[in-house]
Amino acid sequence: AGGRVDMGLLGTKHVFRALSRAGRTDLAWRMLTSPDSPSPMDWIRKGGTTLWEDWRDGSSRNHVMFGDFVGWAYQYLAGIRLAEASGSTSAVPVPVRPAFGELVVEPVFLKELDWLSASTMTPYGKVAVSWRRAGGTVAVEVAVPPGARAEIRLPNRPPQAVGTGTWRFDVDN
Repeated sequence: AGGRVDMGLLGTKHVFRALSRAGRTDLAWRMLTSPDSPSPMDWIRKGGTTLWEDWRDGSSRNHVMFGDFVGWAYQYLAGIRLAEASGSTSAVPVPVRPAFGELVVEPVFLKELDWLSASTMTPYGKVAVSWRRAGGTVAVEVAVPPGARAEIRLPNRPPQAVGTGTWRFDVDN
């Protein structure tokens, strides 16, 4: 649909994740940031500061139901996800260990972004991911809370299992 959000409520839970799982986080980002209707940026362009009921300027301007793209941003832009057991799907992840005890950190470095920072509280403590472009590299920092384990997945590097602590990496840009 020309890089625009052309789906209903149920599709928003799945389409962005499916695109990211297929290696097309760039297309999901383009859909979300397109200034053309339908898109969240169209709402912002029209003065919106909340999520609207539908893509056609619906009567309600306070509906969280289209807000799942925020979860997608944490899971795929920042890359903070539960480590998943076999049988998981984009909508129904089956965790290896509950409550972020085992997680995957796999941020995506979109060319449209120069930096990203995200964190979330878990029962183990705060998980945080940040990255910033610096010349020909991307400086990445990952914080893993006490008692949790993470597999860090970065471009052109083998996955690295880490435990509690703050981990820093430089990735070729």
